[in-house]
Amino acid sequence: MNSFYSRFRNKTKKELQAILENQADYTQEAIEAAKHLLKLEQFRIVEEQQEKLAEQNRRPKKRRKSKVSAETQIRIYLKGYTRGQFFTLLSLTLFYCSMLEVFYLYSNERSFGTVLYPTLIILIPVVFILNHVFFRIEIKENTYWGRVVSSFFLLSLMIVFRMTFQTIIHGDRFEFDFMALIGVILAMVLMSIVFELLVSLINELLKAFKCPQL
Repeated sequence: MNSFYSRFRNKTKKELQAILENQADYTQEAIEAAKHLLKLEQFRIVEEQQEKLAEQNRRPKKRRKSKVSAETQIRIYLKGYTRGQFFTLLSLTLFYCSMLEVFYLYSNERSFGTVLYPTLIILIPVVFILNHVFFRIEIKENTYWGRVVSSFFLLSLMIVFRMTFQTIIHGDRFEFDFMALIGVILAMVLMSIVFELLVSLINELLKAFKCPQL
């Protein structure tokens, strides 16, 4: 059988099957060698199929994006809201207020005064982008309206903390009537929507150029 095995090992599957179909023309050793090689071929095919299935299972499956209403996205975000996410917003708010005070403390310095307002303008989007990055890490359902609510919460905390600080430290007083308060809230909502819309557009551009997204 060994001699036939070495002679038949380069034959195709059809040639080996032809030997079995015409067994009268071949010796028993040749027939056994053909059977053995066909079995090896079957095992090889099965192993390749199993390897392909295993490789497919190892590959991360891409989640299908389904269209979800704004109300559902907001409900999902609020339902999964945790203390950790609140502390993230609180930390970013304290960071913003602290940096603001540092800038105002050195605002009278000649070398620092020229970059004060440009730095303040840059600081706000930086804080919101950091919130956006942390949102993607902490929230599994990374939805547009969920991010809008998160940005709104952050903006609310920033304003409340700043007003509280101004009242306690500097003795400032803030008076709002009902309509002014509604106007402020609507402006905050609009700012959150516009910011997240801009981030979405930037992410689309980054995606087109195969760059890391925000």
